[in-house]
Amino acid sequence: MQKNAMINHKAHLFRKGEMYLDRYLATRQTCDEALLGRTRMSLEIGAIAACIQHGLVSRRDLLQTAGKVCGSTSRMVGQTLDEYVGTDPSRHLWFTREVAPNILHYRLHY
Repeated sequence: MQKNAMINHKAHLFRKGEMYLDRYLATRQTCDEALLGRTRMSLEIGAIAACIQHGLVSRRDLLQTAGKVCGSTSRMVGQTLDEYVGTDPSRHLWFTREVAPNILHYRLHY
């Protein structure tokens, strides 16, 4: 019986010029965007950590490769990279080491 009610509801919205998906997304948007942001960041963190473990330690290489691995843009990966860089292992996942003037390499804390 519930299935028929859902079909009728979708048909009613369609007749009014609304799509069921649009109505659903309008009610779920804030929660889903927050979940998507956390999921995206988790993928980026994993991709960055994997790249560092495999020897890609320059910022440019990390942005390009981690972005391709997790499907994010270089800008979004750069934000994640900057957010978790630091010297405190309890708050940060990686740190930088200057290997030459103006050349930083990333290293994992663990």
